[in-house]
Amino acid sequence: MAGQGIISPILPLYAETFQVNVALVGMAVSGFGLARLLLNIPSGLAAGAFGRRPIMLAGAVVFAVANLFAGMAGDIWSLIFWRFVSGAGSAAFQTVGHVVVADLSTPENRGRLMAYYEISFLAGVSLGPTVGGFMAEWFGYASPFYLVAILSTIGALWTLLGIPETRPDQRSRAAEGPLWQPLSLLQPALLALFVVAMATFFARAGAMLSIAPLVASQRAGLTPAQIGMVFTGMVATQMVFVPFTGPLADRIGRRRMLVPSMLVKGLAILVLAASPTAWGFILFGLLTGLSTAMGGPALPAYAADVASRVGGAGMSMGLYRTYGDVGMLLGGPALGWIADEAGFEGALLSNAALMAVAAALFWILSRGAEKAAGSRQ
Repeated sequence: MAGQGIISPILPLYAETFQVNVALVGMAVSGFGLARLLLNIPSGLAAGAFGRRPIMLAGAVVFAVANLFAGMAGDIWSLIFWRFVSGAGSAAFQTVGHVVVADLSTPENRGRLMAYYEISFLAGVSLGPTVGGFMAEWFGYASPFYLVAILSTIGALWTLLGIPETRPDQRSRAAEGPLWQPLSLLQPALLALFVVAMATFFARAGAMLSIAPLVASQRAGLTPAQIGMVFTGMVATQMVFVPFTGPLADRIGRRRMLVPSMLVKGLAILVLAASPTAWGFILFGLLTGLSTAMGGPALPAYAADVASRVGGAGMSMGLYRTYGDVGMLLGGPALGWIADEAGFEGALLSNAALMAVAAALFWILSRGAEKAAGSRQ
């Protein structure tokens, strides 16, 4: 995540050095997410077939090589290609990383262990952009890519030497059934996972990353540095609360954490729509940080909980990340279009309404899934 954070602030600027239009710059940014969308599920299935550690190792190596060549790109198309390849490495490493945590956890401690994993993500996200910005300013736009290649190589070595193989043995796998079970996407458990992951990541890409910075700049008059400080405060809020919300998800259940998380996120969006001022933006950031701290550990823990119903942890984590990446790809363009037609307030109110509807749907579907599981038992 530090590697992704290092790249994020300078990638559009690096792409612009090839003297191309904004659409091609956008392709360089979105190619990464497209690769993850396509390869999350195959990565999870490969982890079941070949083991967790080999797929994580391959993902880290691919990510390192892709960033090395992205830094050496001679034109925009080369950059787009290597960004796609780096997204493939990210899909393998991050999806299977969630699978490993699911393997090592039990329903009783899964929220706590996912919280530890979430903290590592937040630390990387918070440190990466600052490092990437200074690297680009001191050594040029290509230099952050080389640093990421080095960090990912270290990650590959650590995966090889420090991470145990956690795939269940043959007897356990036989008892659980085949790795690829016939799926019905109309299962309540999968529909519930789709609703919560899609809505959560849609709001992250839409309201948080696309609309909120524009509101803060154009309506509240904040500078880029001030906007960055609020986003840093958002991450800091998450890091403060995540150690408590993870264990709480184990005690009271994932559903009772995820629904309030979605409602708090909707409230944060409403605050920004009702008060597009500096203080409104700050309160939006704090509430968003709290919401993400509540849902961050509980969402992958819920995905792991439904693993036995969809063919194992690899499939469930692949579905979870795929659903989230669909939301990430749709959130920005969809809310951007609404903002063009109905203004920032229209876009934010639409996203807040979506969160409320999604919270209600998730509550109903997840209850249905629990009843269905109980009747089978």
